[in-house]
Amino acid sequence: MLGNNSSKVRYSKAELRSPDFELPSRERAPDAIKFKLFNWLLLPYEAGKERIIKLSCNMCVKSYKMKWPLNTTTLKNHVHNRHLNTIVRLQNEALESDDPMTGSILESSLVINSEPTPTLEDYRGVVSAPILADASLKASSRSRPVHAYFQINEYKQKVLRFIIANGLPFIVLDSPTFGDLVKYLKEDLPETVNRHTIKNDLYRLFYKEMRWLKRRIAENQSRFALTMDEWNSSNNYDFLAITLHFYNNSFELETYNIGFEYLNEFTSYTGETLFKILGETLEDYGLTNRIISITRDNAGPMNSCMSFFADSMSLKGVEFSGDVRCVGHVFNLAIEALLYYTFFRVKRTKKFEASLTEIAEIHPGLGDLALSMKTLPVTVRSIISGIRHNHFLKNSFAKLADKKKSARGVRCGPEVLVRDNETRWLSTFKMIDRFLYFKDEIKDLLRAASARSRSDDLDLECCDISEREWQYLGSLRDILAAFRGPTIKLQASSYSTINRTTPCVLRLLKDIEGHQSEDLESSNPYLAMGISKASEKILEYYPVWDESIEKMKDLFLATVLDPRYKLSFFRDVGLTNAQIDQIERYFYQVFDRYSEEYHKEADEEPEEIVPQKRRREAIDVDLSDDGEDYFLRRDEEAIEHEVDNYLKQPRADCRSPIEFYKDRKATYPIISRIAKDYLAMSAMSAPSESLFSQVGDMVTKKRNRLSPFTIKILALLKSRGKLPDETVLVDEASNVMEDSLAAMEAPLGTRAHQENGGIETERDTQSDVTAAP
Repeated sequence: MLGNNSSKVRYSKAELRSPDFELPSRERAPDAIKFKLFNWLLLPYEAGKERIIKLSCNMCVKSYKMKWPLNTTTLKNHVHNRHLNTIVRLQNEALESDDPMTGSILESSLVINSEPTPTLEDYRGVVSAPILADASLKASSRSRPVHAYFQINEYKQKVLRFIIANGLPFIVLDSPTFGDLVKYLKEDLPETVNRHTIKNDLYRLFYKEMRWLKRRIAENQSRFALTMDEWNSSNNYDFLAITLHFYNNSFELETYNIGFEYLNEFTSYTGETLFKILGETLEDYGLTNRIISITRDNAGPMNSCMSFFADSMSLKGVEFSGDVRCVGHVFNLAIEALLYYTFFRVKRTKKFEASLTEIAEIHPGLGDLALSMKTLPVTVRSIISGIRHNHFLKNSFAKLADKKKSARGVRCGPEVLVRDNETRWLSTFKMIDRFLYFKDEIKDLLRAASARSRSDDLDLECCDISEREWQYLGSLRDILAAFRGPTIKLQASSYSTINRTTPCVLRLLKDIEGHQSEDLESSNPYLAMGISKASEKILEYYPVWDESIEKMKDLFLATVLDPRYKLSFFRDVGLTNAQIDQIERYFYQVFDRYSEEYHKEADEEPEEIVPQKRRREAIDVDLSDDGEDYFLRRDEEAIEHEVDNYLKQPRADCRSPIEFYKDRKATYPIISRIAKDYLAMSAMSAPSESLFSQVGDMVTKKRNRLSPFTIKILALLKSRGKLPDETVLVDEASNVMEDSLAAMEAPLGTRAHQENGGIETERDTQSDVTAAP
């Protein structure tokens, strides 16, 4: 038995009074921490005093403040007296494992010792006993835990988890068949377990989680970043999702959904309505003056909301410059412009038609090209649909796909074509990419189809694609692929992305503009115009080349704070000296604000603060004793400014910028604070949008009578991992990125199309996609 782990980690008095003192890892922590029964938090440093540790129970609101070494007996007694069922559950889980005595609670100081210390044989049963044929006798050979008794509260928790995990309506608890089932298992079950009491338990769980999160936020010293987006449920409810992001005092990224607010109670939700909802949510969590950025979409009401928010901060004397446009939405707008001019998307505005007319007048000899480009998307989709609906085509294509895999010597790989969803650009990329992958097979299939005497039954509008058209599809695929990489990098929520936004935007502009040429302008002016419009749309939201950095200053600063980039990056990519000087000045301005806060928190008097100087200064000193006046000039002992020190150091080859600052808190005490705040900003609103698919799984046709408040509770608890989900029984790790991108691309209320026949959905084809850190 390991006993008290904390006794194995010893510190000197000097270490316990040091500002650099850190808590040991969870593996070396006391058992109550190791098994996640308590959370611990190191409270702010006080000069000359031993560090105080706050321990908060994960199952109730109880908390303690202790010095090292911790009083583990107090923690153990609290768990045994208040949460015995949790200890019993952990012991039962350990007993059911293959190796119950390795790393489990059974070898800890928390084990219930109402009997003599058990051995491995006691847990496994009599290992030398002969194998029993009867399964029930096998099960009974295990020793049952002493405290394994029925508890009504634990039963209610399991019922709640069962209802939520399987997407069932609460009314199922009042059905006669469910009552017969549970009565069969336990005849004396109390009648109090019904849909009303279970929903009340759900509400209590929600308010408990709210209290815990508010404490968590209050304990954190940093500023907070937000992501926001709107969503429409299947029962036509509109919601505003608000997600909180911050690096905690231990430089660990934390993300919580703090709002899923019902919008239909308003006749129409304007920017002022969204601002009111946002303000009430922030006030509820004590975040009103602590927001450093809001990442959001480009909708008109959201634009107005941000104006109201910035004005309200200004009235309070707080400058707010963290209005961050979701890069996913911006990329989507740019790609739409490209797809309009390649006719994979339909646009019928007068302005667009006038643009096409102008191109035709400038290039009168390219009428056939325009016709070919307009019919090609129809041809591609027609071939895919034809293979899906016609048995001859479907079976022939399946054989050709198997032959391709055999020729390549692989057992797995693409097997079917993918039809796009016209609201999702990534699905169009996948459609074209897969179409090109099976180029030879499609050409063989079209030749075979044209040779059939009843080819009109094959439901193909066109049975031929020219080599020029294949080359054009390849060029379009390559341009769309340039957007895919940055989108994957910037959609992550488990690490900082804002620092990469400017580099990714600049790289994307370079990649897509690399497809532009005078030859393209003359040979395919429609594609050239699409590329030009896509670039213009990106620069509209990210004016990286503007002489004034006002709209980009926070994004630029986030990049400078990445030690792998610094200011040198901007020189490398060609920003002007005037732009770089503005970025550097803004860095110093932000530093000065944080420096003032830092010293104020340390309770230093202003006159006692030795100012950090950016350069060495000469000063006059002393007079001689004999009265002869003369001045000696010497250099004041230099106190190097943190920003100067940081910028003059070579760019660091580090894996994570936040780890860089965590390891250098003593070297950069103020810049590390700036980095914690600015690197918490999100490049995309994907963290808020990822919640939509989870809620969509819960708000089904069977559960369309859920109230908006219940939907909110389910959404927030589900997002924090407090509710289970058994409706998806496959590994969805490869689909996380696609779900978030789908939410960004699709209009409100749009759901991805479902698998049908031989055409798989775009989501089902994403096993090759993972987010790179």
